[in-house]
Amino acid sequence: MNSSCNLIARAFAGVALSITLCAPLAAAEAGLIGKRYVGPDFTYDHFSGSVVDKAFGAAVDANLPLSSAFDLKLGYSYTDASGDNYDALEKRASASVLSHRLTEYGTAYFAATLGHSWQSGDAAGVSSRNNSAFWGARAGYEIPVGRQTAIDAGIGYVDSFERKNPSAQVLGFHVGANHWFSRDLAGVLSVAYRQIKAAPDGIAYTAGLRWAF
Repeated sequence: MNSSCNLIARAFAGVALSITLCAPLAAAEAGLIGKRYVGPDFTYDHFSGSVVDKAFGAAVDANLPLSSAFDLKLGYSYTDASGDNYDALEKRASASVLSHRLTEYGTAYFAATLGHSWQSGDAAGVSSRNNSAFWGARAGYEIPVGRQTAIDAGIGYVDSFERKNPSAQVLGFHVGANHWFSRDLAGVLSVAYRQIKAAPDGIAYTAGLRWAF
């Protein structure tokens, strides 16, 4: 698992580096960082070799600039996971402070997150419930490509404050893109590889919209 994780990490890094070297200078406005917006996401997660086969979900994401160097991100998500003799629901609420710095080719950023999750499940007729707080950290680079499109690549880690839950420890690599259809409306797409401790790895796909206001 570690070798595959390292291989994917190198691939993500290569994509980000190639975009950085090849992309022409473009307006920083092509990205989402530093903008005030809100919008919905629709998600699909696929898990390999697990009791859980797949998960469908929806989320709401909002971003509020605090200054020229900091954003406040708020999020809420709802996920329905299923598999053989298994069904589970998870709801999450989170808040992140994102520090960002504009460079010649894009925006470098680091985000720190605090949140809470509520989980309920049924495995082979046995029900369970759990709720716990979690924390996360994420770093990446948002690179404008033209005047309306930007690419975002990075790495992140999420963990529960409840140390008895190793499956909450997730190392993830993501690549995403946004495109502004107009001054106020943008579409977003992303894919993330997640290495989950004490559980098989997963791939998450996300599609959504953003309204600037």
